[in-house]
Amino acid sequence: MAGAAAWRVTTRAAAGAWLLLVLLAAPPVTADDAVRSELYPPDWVPGRADDEGRFLHDFSYAGYRYGEDVPATVTGPVLDVTRPPYGADPSGDEDATVAIQAAIDDVGAAGGGTVHLPKGTYRVEPPDGSRAVLHIPYDGVLLRGDGPGRTRLYNAEAGDMRQRAVVLVGPDRSDWRSWHDDATTGAVALTQDVREPTRTLHVTDAAGFSVGDWVVLRADTTEAWLEEHPVAADQRWKPDTLVGLVYHRRVTAADEAARTVEVDIPTRYPMLRRDGLRLHHVREPVTGSGVADLAIGMRQSDRPEEDAEDDHGRRGTSGHQAHQASAIAFNDVVDGWVDGVRSFRPPENDDDVHLLSVGIYVRYSRNITIQEVDLRHPQYRGAGGNGYLVHLMGSDTLVRDSSAEGGRHNYLVQAVQATGNVVLDSRSVDGDKATELHRHLSAANLFDNVVVDGDTLEMVYREASDHAHSGTESVMWNVSGEDCTRGRLARTQQLGCGYVIGTSGSGACASVENPGGDGTEPRDWVEHVGDGEHLEPRSLYLDQLERRTRGQGQVPPVAEEDDGVPAALVVTSVVVLAGAAGAGALVVVGRRRE
Repeated sequence: MAGAAAWRVTTRAAAGAWLLLVLLAAPPVTADDAVRSELYPPDWVPGRADDEGRFLHDFSYAGYRYGEDVPATVTGPVLDVTRPPYGADPSGDEDATVAIQAAIDDVGAAGGGTVHLPKGTYRVEPPDGSRAVLHIPYDGVLLRGDGPGRTRLYNAEAGDMRQRAVVLVGPDRSDWRSWHDDATTGAVALTQDVREPTRTLHVTDAAGFSVGDWVVLRADTTEAWLEEHPVAADQRWKPDTLVGLVYHRRVTAADEAARTVEVDIPTRYPMLRRDGLRLHHVREPVTGSGVADLAIGMRQSDRPEEDAEDDHGRRGTSGHQAHQASAIAFNDVVDGWVDGVRSFRPPENDDDVHLLSVGIYVRYSRNITIQEVDLRHPQYRGAGGNGYLVHLMGSDTLVRDSSAEGGRHNYLVQAVQATGNVVLDSRSVDGDKATELHRHLSAANLFDNVVVDGDTLEMVYREASDHAHSGTESVMWNVSGEDCTRGRLARTQQLGCGYVIGTSGSGACASVENPGGDGTEPRDWVEHVGDGEHLEPRSLYLDQLERRTRGQGQVPPVAEEDDGVPAALVVTSVVVLAGAAGAGALVVVGRRRE
């Protein structure tokens, strides 16, 4: 894997050099011109609110192992798919699906390891009856190439890709609601409502919970809850379309005497005993598996296009074939990652098409890191969940240092279980529609230093179908634009409180629309419009992560077992000091992997 290592060193060195040049070229932020949010003072701690109850969630739990760097290697054997007994063809002429899947199954049976795809193009096609071309239902498996410019996965079959993934990490299909039945899994009722973000749950009986247990905290969509969340008459939410708040967590402590259970990540939105608030055990997810250092391209469909928006439901069309076909999907996964993956246009494609529909789909998974990815040009961008290049329907996923171009929605977060997700230092180019919170009250998500070019950012009440309130208590922090569509950079119209703090760009590309209305009162909090370049801290997520890991704020979650990653000092940011004692000085901030 020397090629992958060389590519990664070269790429990260170039990125680091670019960042240093930008910082050196820019005038230093001094104490005189630095600005801070009123809601984020220097002595901020989680839960701090102003007199009106406005507050910023602690987003620092997002990402692989709560914000740790993803591993470059995993424990276990390293299997070269081109060598016996696998013999995968790296020329792209012969189908390599069976060979690569056999290597995946072998490292899975060994308890984890690396499936290495050396330089080349690997032709793959979906097996009959499978929901994926390549399937990783195992812990601790890394599918790794030699870099996206050297290793390519080419999905050569468009006809059988409807609702399938080229690479699926996790079980075939499951969700956080269908894992359990109250009568068989020992659901335990809570004795106190959860009204503020907390890691402490008061239960009727804590005896059945132990450190390390996987659990789901759930409440139902009751008529009383629906009355408190009004929507337009023709958009009325129902229990079968909005099936209740649900959080996937891990137990970090249990106290039988106090009847309390501590979980690893704070709750995000109020949950009441009135709505059947309860705690469930759930099965163990797939953990510690990822995809790195390769490119994925998908053969475009040659079927005709009739009505692009609705072809997903019309047999015989390209939209029907491409419907929700994804490059990489995570399902029921914790602590997974995608690192250094790009899309590419296969030479067989007549049009500039890289992917059929979806880029990376995170479904009912959490603590996934997606970094240094570049996804472009899906063929089908119609309705029904298509053309989403980064599609987040899980919680606490971190997307960073990435780019998405030409999607229906380049980055999209949706559904009640989609909480605590962070998009950081990433770019959205030429989106057909907005980078946005999409539907069904996604709470406490963060767009942090997102740049749009031919796109816009939205967290709004949506009149489409039953989408209605797309989000609440979510934040756009230090966002900017270069060529903004719809005449503005951002629009915020969240249920309860939403936040836009710091924008920059020329003209309309720094502007924010904050209309209120549609039952979203009070009007959202907006400050430092056009002054994002002076905002301190530059990144809300990185600052909160540093506070938590150094012991300020909530305590770090329970430690995981050693994953075999050697200790290494990792540069996490470069800071320009603003105080008089060190104005203009560059400080490289790093942390050591334990």
